[in-house]
Amino acid sequence: MTMLKKSNDHICVIGSGIIGSGIALDFALSDYKVKLITRTKESIKKAKRLITDDINFLLKIKKISDNEIKKIKKKIEFSYSIENSVKNSPLIIEAIYENLPDKIELFSKLDKVCNPETIITSSTSSFLPEQFQLSSNRQKNIILTHYINPPYIIPLVEIVPGSKSSDKTISAVYELLKSINKKPVILDKPIPGFISVRLQVALIREALYLIDNNLASAKQIDDVIKYSIGRRWATSGLLKTLDLGGWDVQSNIYKTLVTELSDSKNIPKILKSNLLEKKLGTKSQEGFYKWTPEEIIEIKTNIAKISYYLDKF
Repeated sequence: MTMLKKSNDHICVIGSGIIGSGIALDFALSDYKVKLITRTKESIKKAKRLITDDINFLLKIKKISDNEIKKIKKKIEFSYSIENSVKNSPLIIEAIYENLPDKIELFSKLDKVCNPETIITSSTSSFLPEQFQLSSNRQKNIILTHYINPPYIIPLVEIVPGSKSSDKTISAVYELLKSINKKPVILDKPIPGFISVRLQVALIREALYLIDNNLASAKQIDDVIKYSIGRRWATSGLLKTLDLGGWDVQSNIYKTLVTELSDSKNIPKILKSNLLEKKLGTKSQEGFYKWTPEEIIEIKTNIAKISYYLDKF
């Protein structure tokens, strides 16, 4: 794939949920044309509403100006037709729901209607690139690009090549993401959960273990992260921070505590309970905390402001 030309080429994003709409907006903010493909009139309405809300949010935190709104929206075109939309597009980003058979079926369809050189990526957080490559005739052009929500704020994208992904494909995707101010990380090998989700799940398991065993509350855990390790990790990362403390010290701490940590392979009790009670987080206005619409906006604003500030480091 040659580098996209902002004036001529368009990127296709298939799937108009929170991630798909966020990816489309992210490219539009960097002046790329995007076709956002979905299946129904209702899902297009929902995607337009999501994108409008996100644009208004960016306006509120002064990341964009009033004068830019019309131009940004004009960069995103909505479509029902995969066949018509993907023609001549050098890059397609699949962002449908996490169902492997449906994703593979979509990749198989794209294989038939795309140009031979078109790169197809998946934003999956659950599956591995080989699972898509095996059913495709363009294995060298398939790669994973794992975004973190919200995609237009969080700079990381994990690039996960498969065994058949070509160096040309990896390089093209990497350079494109750099051009929209992302911080892409290319994984050496495809592993379940990549890097980000594995680290997150490890911390979640220990946090929920502490709650299950009445050793700490949700607020105590969040306060400890917010006011200590979270601040250090945000500027220096994990291992660079530990270099500062010295690995002789860290080794002793590790040996003392590692046997005390949870190694459970089961779903924690508190998580099961919350799911049964439909405490799903902000989407149901209650998870570990109760949420008002104003509080949701406030935490999103704080995340965005801190993220943009940290771009300086």
